[in-house]
Amino acid sequence: MLGKGTSGYEVVDRVETNQLPHTPRPQVASKELTNYNRSNILGQSRYYYRNDGTIKELVDNLALYSIGRGITPQPMTTSITTNKMIGDMWAMWWKNPEVTGRFTGRQLQDFISKAYDVDGEIFIVKTFDPATLTPKIQIVEAQQVKSPEGSTEYENGIKFDEVGRPIEYSIEQANGDFKFVSAKSVIHVFNAERATSTRGISTFFHLLSLTNQRTELLDLTIQKARQEAKFVNAIEQTKADDALSSQDFLNGSCNAEEEAEEQERLLFESANRVSSVIGGTTVSLPHGMTLKQLSNNTPGASYLGFAEQLLKLSSTGLMPYGFADPSGLTGVSVRMVIAKAARVISARQDILCEVMTKIYQYWLGCVLANNQLYAEKDTHNLFGVDWQCPRTVTVDYGRDEKTDLTLVQSGLKPVEDYYAERGLDFKQEVQKRLEALTEVKEQCEKLGVEPSVAFPALFTTKTI
Repeated sequence: MLGKGTSGYEVVDRVETNQLPHTPRPQVASKELTNYNRSNILGQSRYYYRNDGTIKELVDNLALYSIGRGITPQPMTTSITTNKMIGDMWAMWWKNPEVTGRFTGRQLQDFISKAYDVDGEIFIVKTFDPATLTPKIQIVEAQQVKSPEGSTEYENGIKFDEVGRPIEYSIEQANGDFKFVSAKSVIHVFNAERATSTRGISTFFHLLSLTNQRTELLDLTIQKARQEAKFVNAIEQTKADDALSSQDFLNGSCNAEEEAEEQERLLFESANRVSSVIGGTTVSLPHGMTLKQLSNNTPGASYLGFAEQLLKLSSTGLMPYGFADPSGLTGVSVRMVIAKAARVISARQDILCEVMTKIYQYWLGCVLANNQLYAEKDTHNLFGVDWQCPRTVTVDYGRDEKTDLTLVQSGLKPVEDYYAERGLDFKQEVQKRLEALTEVKEQCEKLGVEPSVAFPALFTTKTI
């Protein structure tokens, strides 16, 4: 039963207690995430990705395990010959698909995955090489898409129609000018929180405050440890500053101020000599002064637990923290972490495959328009494609490897998929093996050895 005076909704019940922060009136996502807030979050996300090892490790691991040596296409037309032709042409184009010629396709996939986490979005412009007119793609980062000064037609760099469909993007060039690109030529990959989101936001933006607290706490602890590790000596003056000998007083040959300055100089030189001999820091103290070191109690006994809890909280929402640091995991915990990591990696691969499909179809459309592909007459489903992703992360590699071999031997799994999951090209692997067999056959003919005897000796581990 509900308690007296409660409504059943905790948020409603606690409003009058002032325990909840004041929140603005709910609006569409594009109004809540203003351009100023989005730019601020973008800068902070990039800062902590560069400077925080935990966030960088989790973001990089997600890209590494999602992409591996690259996500490769498998053309799905009805002609085996056409599929092979398309695959060969794509492999050549994918070595240098970017308009500046600086990056390979594998690098572009890595950029997309990391930008999705850090920036929350990335823009891919479908364009041409101005010299050869071959299809190319251009990577545009989040800060480059912005509304021109004083323009009211664009919302955060994007022009929409009456139903909210993007029709044009405003891209700032290096010289400060703006280039307006039709939405048909832009692939906008972004982390949309809600259905009304128009721009993306970092996948770990909710961790920025926790990460800042953890970093600040660690910096203060390191500073304290460095201060306490310093070796400090103190030299005290045993003679009063104004103490003059009777002979000096009677002769009137010494001034009190001059004597005090001379003693301070000698004391300072003594401190420097001590520091140069035994190291550390040496201070000189006038007569009557003492050196007292102030210290605090941080880090206390609870520091390690508090720091570890902050570390775990500042990595939630990304890859599981235990995936980056599995030292404290045992038994069932390892399997749970690996299972969750596999789901996160699979979700990222789905996003990358959707992007790659759009790039593939644009490239193939240009190839067909330029009459560079001669498909068989009855070939259908020209734009059909499937994508081969790296092997799923697992904790039982030995058992899974044995299962894969069994599936290949029974014909339930294509041998092409077996090689692709390990980052190997099936055609190259077959060529290597055929070349090895040919070389063995030639050597057998020269030496007069029966190939049926040589092959088992060279290609099996059994004793003959």
